[in-house]
Amino acid sequence: MSNKKIKIIAIILVLILILSTGFGLVAHYSNWFTNWDKFNPFNWGKNDQDNKQDKFFAGAYVNPSINKGISVVSSAIAAEDFESNNISAEADAGYTLTATLQSNQTRNMQIDWFVSWQKESDWSNGKNVSDYLTLNTTTTQSGEAVILTCHKDFAEKINIVATSNLDKTKKAFCVVDYIKKVKFINYRIGETEFSNISLHSINFIHANVPCYVYYEPVYSENYTLNVDYECEVVGKFTDTFGYGQDQIYGNVNSENKFAFSNGASIYDLLPLTEEIKSFVLKLIEARSYTEDGYINGVFYIDYIDEVIAEYDLVYQNISSEDKKNRYVEAACFLYYTLKGLRENGKINLHYFKSYVDTHAPLEDFLTVITFNFMNLNLSNVEEFVERLKQCAQNGVGVMEYTLTYTAADIVYTTSIQFGYNESSLNVFNVNVDLPPNIVI
Repeated sequence: MSNKKIKIIAIILVLILILSTGFGLVAHYSNWFTNWDKFNPFNWGKNDQDNKQDKFFAGAYVNPSINKGISVVSSAIAAEDFESNNISAEADAGYTLTATLQSNQTRNMQIDWFVSWQKESDWSNGKNVSDYLTLNTTTTQSGEAVILTCHKDFAEKINIVATSNLDKTKKAFCVVDYIKKVKFINYRIGETEFSNISLHSINFIHANVPCYVYYEPVYSENYTLNVDYECEVVGKFTDTFGYGQDQIYGNVNSENKFAFSNGASIYDLLPLTEEIKSFVLKLIEARSYTEDGYINGVFYIDYIDEVIAEYDLVYQNISSEDKKNRYVEAACFLYYTLKGLRENGKINLHYFKSYVDTHAPLEDFLTVITFNFMNLNLSNVEEFVERLKQCAQNGVGVMEYTLTYTAADIVYTTSIQFGYNESSLNVFNVNVDLPPNIVI
């Protein structure tokens, strides 16, 4: 075989290879010659994801799934833009759907829109799809947007079809799912329940123990796609409060709770008179005799007589408000009981030691000016109260907790703030000498 014939055969084989490769590529990108959208110059340079909505989140989710001569792009409408798009503020979700004819036709560019349940199911049977999802118009021109409004959650997929008015073979299909979402959070402190608020005030006058806040998500009742959420809780002090901005409080557990305050009671921070302070310190000294338990010694009884004689009037004049201070309360209990038992001529101090150690460590009384609030060691009561009042005046909490629920790419975030209420702050208002510009 001559070289000329070999060259001709090689050229033919190369041409066959090129043609077969081209045929395969065209078949692949046209879905075996059923969809020519990718060969339309109007689509060149567009990303394949253009037909997907920009953000994946719970609730109504629009998926443009099939294009036959018409492409559809969906875009979620933010809640703050509902009014400008004539969407009710009560709506569950809103979208724009833009359908574009992928052809060279120049007349009758009208596109007709249709909405229906994907199938008749036990749930959808007898229900009007328009109660759940509506379009603001049934016709648009190519390239114009239609507004989709989801009114409430649903449990059957919804089909949206966009069809060319001129050529019924040109159409696009969108499937609308409803992904289970977190609608809001219910909170509970003790037996008090509350929800859908951003600031909650609590009376912490008697808060010697942590105040546990329980939270529970409320999910959409209906959905077509179920997801499992995980929750992360992060707490931080507000800027208005001004302390502890570098501290983060993470708290997640099976009981769905977090603690707001584990610091001293407000009454523990109030200033006491010198007489009351001396009274408490004297009882601290008296309690130091408890190491030997049961005591019936003359020296100690004489000491108790001295305490009673010196402080009986002070004890009688201690106000009920001052007795709310746990140190004063413990000292009064110890004083009253010592006085009563002294009259019987003997004293069992072992019981007093056990009680005081359990209910109020009196030794801490000497350092009460340095107190702990949410793991912050603070020393200036007046400044602390001033910050609390600044928060109250500005309608801002002391602490803000952010709850973030996630499931794959779905994220739901909400925040709630906690602070002191007016009755708590009024205790300071009448007991602490603050600058005149600090007013409740």
